[in-house]
Amino acid sequence: MIKRNETLLLFLLILLGFSLRFAGSVYFPMWAGPDEPAHFVYIQHIAEHGVPNFVLTKEIINDSLYYISVFEPPLYHALLSLFPLNLYFLRLFSVLFGTAGIFVTYLIAKRLGFNAGIRLASAAFVALLPTHVIVSSVVNNGSLVWLFCLITIYFSILALEERKAVHVALVGVFFSLAVLTKLTALSLVLTVAIVLGVYVFKSRGHVLKKLAVCLIPLAIVPVFLRNLATTGGLMPSMLSKPFNLSFSWLLYYITHLFSGVWLQEYGAATVPDYRILFFAFYAVVSLVALVGFVHFFFTKLSLRKRFMTFSVLILPVLLNFAGVTYLNTFCLCPDGRMLFDTIGLVAILFMVGLFGVRKKSKLVLFVLLTMFLLDLVVLVNYNAVLPEVIWSLL
Repeated sequence: MIKRNETLLLFLLILLGFSLRFAGSVYFPMWAGPDEPAHFVYIQHIAEHGVPNFVLTKEIINDSLYYISVFEPPLYHALLSLFPLNLYFLRLFSVLFGTAGIFVTYLIAKRLGFNAGIRLASAAFVALLPTHVIVSSVVNNGSLVWLFCLITIYFSILALEERKAVHVALVGVFFSLAVLTKLTALSLVLTVAIVLGVYVFKSRGHVLKKLAVCLIPLAIVPVFLRNLATTGGLMPSMLSKPFNLSFSWLLYYITHLFSGVWLQEYGAATVPDYRILFFAFYAVVSLVALVGFVHFFFTKLSLRKRFMTFSVLILPVLLNFAGVTYLNTFCLCPDGRMLFDTIGLVAILFMVGLFGVRKKSKLVLFVLLTMFLLDLVVLVNYNAVLPEVIWSLL
């Protein structure tokens, strides 16, 4: 009976997540999604001319295509170029990718041995998180790379537990697909390295078989060779000298990045001034969750479980945050969705922490309720506010 109820609740969460994203894909104005015009132009260019193989300069192609093609590998755009170039039709792929991420988040939490409450709450967090809903409703490669990253983590858990070649190979395949979609997926590189290391040194098997499996992640090399040929650098960047770091820079960065995780800047523009109350509440709850998780990690887990948790949950999140912070020392762009390659992992860490406090059920439900309320406000107001208002967080 318990298992049946859990399955029903999971189905309802996935249905709710799909409904919110589908409503956004239909209701949000054309081109009102984050970077949506640039992504669409790149898809259109590939459909008509193929993947750009020339030196990209602003003088020979428009700014949108230059911007997106220099910084984004072409897998997502090449895939969607195979379909009719209708904006609302292409948005449906993001809806599906984003919805699938809800289910994979649940699978990761379940595989790690967390109880039904934590795994359902983690899935609900992803399903209702307003930033995730917004980006998964429009033409953007974010929802696909987030899905690939989550699948990579799921197979990483299997690989570390069972040390089978097929699981390690799938880690390499989905990690490669993630990086071929967006370079920010490199936040998983240390986890993948740990998986390969454990497989090579701790498992049995012929050395040539191990070598073949370990070579799979090298599928990402063509991306860097393309970058080198077209831009002169392995990781193209228009960044120059770093900012003079200061307390005001740090304060601005942290507050805007944090708020952007919960409510992407386009969505924040649709919420009246009381949004600051939501962010203040989420800040307090996040601190509670952090303390709760640290206590859980050091008091409830065995050494083996700590290694697993650190490798597949904590390490990718830390590397993701470190990478985003490094980029922001050059070009201040504290967009919370830059952390979403690991957002499913953040959801699990967050819920594990909250489930360690008293009256956890009421607190978790209230957090999820506020997120759902923000989703509704965004859906109602998005059409009226955008695209006139672009950035308004605090």
